[in-house]
Amino acid sequence: MKIRNGFVSNSSSSSFVVSVKEDGLDYWVAPGKAKPLLTPRQIKALKRMRFQYCEHTYASRVEQTTVLEVHPEARNSKDATMMYLSVVCNQSDIIEKLVLHEIPFTASCQYGHETVVWRKDDKYVYVLPNLGVEYETYHDMPELLKAKPLNIRKVSVKSINEKGFY
Repeated sequence: MKIRNGFVSNSSSSSFVVSVKEDGLDYWVAPGKAKPLLTPRQIKALKRMRFQYCEHTYASRVEQTTVLEVHPEARNSKDATMMYLSVVCNQSDIIEKLVLHEIPFTASCQYGHETVVWRKDDKYVYVLPNLGVEYETYHDMPELLKAKPLNIRKVSVKSINEKGFY
C-alpha cells in the first residue's frame, strides 16, 4: 500500500480491460463455445478489484464512455468475454495486482497518454507513449518529443513484484 502525505496534484484517469473468455475478435469461436482464459481464482481477484463484465475490447474506448454506455446486459453476465475497470488514480496499484495474479491486461493510463500492456508469461510490462493524445492536451509536439522520446518503456515483472510498478 502506498501512503502519500500532503496534496497530490498528479491524479489521472486509467482504464483496464481483461479478456476472460475467447471472443470472435481474437479467435474463431462457435456460439456458446467460448473457452475461459482465466481461472475462477483470477476472476474472483478481478471482482475484488471491482472489475465489471463488459464487451469492450479496447481500454481507450472504456475511458471515453460512461457507465451507462457499457452494455447493461453484459455488466453482470457470465457470458461476457471481457471485464473492465476505470480508476481515477493509483493505476500502479491495479497493475501490480494484475501482475501478481498473473492476469494479462491492456490499460489506457494517464488520461490516455500511455498504453500499458502485459501478456501472460511475458517478462515485461510494456508502457507505450500515446504522443498524439498528449499533443491534443498540451499542443506542443517539439517540447513533448524532447521530454518523452518515442521510447517504449519495459518494466520487468520481477521488478513489479519486488518494488511495485512506478
